[in-house]
Amino acid sequence: MKSFKVYWTLVGLTAFLNACGQDIKFKEIPEEIKPPALETPNPSTTTTSTTTTTTNTTTSTTTTSTTTTSTTTTSTTTTSTTTTSTTTSTTTTTTSTTTSTTTTTTTTTLPPPVETRYEQRDTYAYDWTKSEFLQDTYDFNRLSAHFRAFDSRSRTVRGLKKEDLLLKENGIEIQNYTLSSSSINTGQVVDIVFTLDITGSMKAEINSIKENVRNFVSDLQNQLVHANLCLVTFKDDVENTCSKFVLDNPSTPENENIDYFLDQLNKVDVGGGGDPRENSLGGTLNAVKNTDWNVGSQRMVILFTDAYFWVQPIHRHEREAQFAPTYPEVLEAIEDKGANVFVVAPKAGGYSKNYFKYPGMPQVSGGTWFNIKHLRKGQITIDGIFDYIRETIRTTYEIKYTAEENSLDPTLPIAMRQLTIESTETEKFVSIQLDDHQSNMPNGRPDLKDRFLLSGTSPVNEDTLLVYLNGVETLDYRVENGYLIFPIPPTQGSRILAQYELGNLIDNVVTRPFVLKGDGILRDFSLVLNGINADMRDYEVTMSLNGTYHLILKPQVYSNEDPYKIRESLGLEIFSKYIKITQP
Repeated sequence: MKSFKVYWTLVGLTAFLNACGQDIKFKEIPEEIKPPALETPNPSTTTTSTTTTTTNTTTSTTTTSTTTTSTTTTSTTTTSTTTTSTTTSTTTTTTSTTTSTTTTTTTTTLPPPVETRYEQRDTYAYDWTKSEFLQDTYDFNRLSAHFRAFDSRSRTVRGLKKEDLLLKENGIEIQNYTLSSSSINTGQVVDIVFTLDITGSMKAEINSIKENVRNFVSDLQNQLVHANLCLVTFKDDVENTCSKFVLDNPSTPENENIDYFLDQLNKVDVGGGGDPRENSLGGTLNAVKNTDWNVGSQRMVILFTDAYFWVQPIHRHEREAQFAPTYPEVLEAIEDKGANVFVVAPKAGGYSKNYFKYPGMPQVSGGTWFNIKHLRKGQITIDGIFDYIRETIRTTYEIKYTAEENSLDPTLPIAMRQLTIESTETEKFVSIQLDDHQSNMPNGRPDLKDRFLLSGTSPVNEDTLLVYLNGVETLDYRVENGYLIFPIPPTQGSRILAQYELGNLIDNVVTRPFVLKGDGILRDFSLVLNGINADMRDYEVTMSLNGTYHLILKPQVYSNEDPYKIRESLGLEIFSKYIKITQP
């Protein structure tokens, strides 16, 4: 208050002295005694006052008076500043001063707020859990049998047909089967490939073959069987192959075929060996697979060896076994070419019995095994072996069938399969000699699966489970402890597809944040879910720390009752409309 009083006292005194004709001038009023600034006007209106003082001076010396005023104004919020600078020199001259004041008022109005309309979409995927399974696939359990039929006088019966036979396995009739015959008719041709081990230990057997083979062929000719002979030899590798059958010319007294065969056999260099194994599998495979068999002929391989065989992959690290084949390769070739394999060899797997899970070569082909030790001891002879083979040539039948195609249990091992062959009313024969009964699955086919484990750690929502078997929906199943179980196992190679939810519906929807676009204040928000206007109780819009708006869907949207048809739509489509208001 003291400063106000001093200020107005000086102003009054100046006016009084001026009225008396006195020329009085004061220095600039100190800041500390100036009145405070006026309050800031309303933001929309700014008032600016400008004061200009003009001084007229008459002096005998020199007097200068200067007054400067500046004014500044901004566009959004207008502010005004007035600055007065005065320079004064003191003289003895009398001065008269006239002061005038001008006031200017400026008004600025803010623009109206801006409204921006938005439409925003997103889709949350509905993620079914899918489990796909493929039923095990096995080959059919294929069975075969070789037999001979005899009449009441023990003579071989030829020309049997399917209508002459009644086949049963374990008392169940076999109707779907094939019957083939190697019965010898007049003019029948038989191709015989001798497959010989020509290591040094086999010299005696080879000499015996030379001595007896001509009589063997002559006896066949007496039975009206035309035999063609060929030669394959082996040691650790196949030495000689059967490139062709040299056929006999019936117009000449000589037998060109047997002469050529003996000529080739005489030229064989028998020697070497000493290994416990030789490549008898390679020799047999070569004889069966690479021989140019005559069309329509019966095919036979006669193997002579006193050694076990090399076989891959078991002996893959043995240098001598590098040319050996796999055992299944040999069996496949024998079955493919339909050759009978007779084996004169030691007692061993593949010769006299099964080789691990595979049948022996004689067993699978309808041939026979002869123990070479018995031959060397004189218990059997080369001639006796040839007689047996000759008898086999005269009458052998083969039947083939599958367990599956005859409604037989494919899981039974061969030892539990009792095959019987009887004569029908035609009474073509009175007795049967069953030589063998073989299966490609000696231990039976493994059981097919009837249960499949569904994936995931949460419980399966069985209300949502759909099961397809080979593309066709099925209801013939149950779920137990997370397993899909069928009352009857699906057939081999069946494709099973299961679609289901794990846990609740909400566990199967893939969500992500839904952030509203644009800046400003939110207004008029509306929401549509899968084409259904959303209940306001099912969602809320909240704000983050940085001022953005987030749409939050509440748990009832994903309830198992599925009010917004997420399952049917395979997802949740979100559509929102809203306005954002901003101030420029």
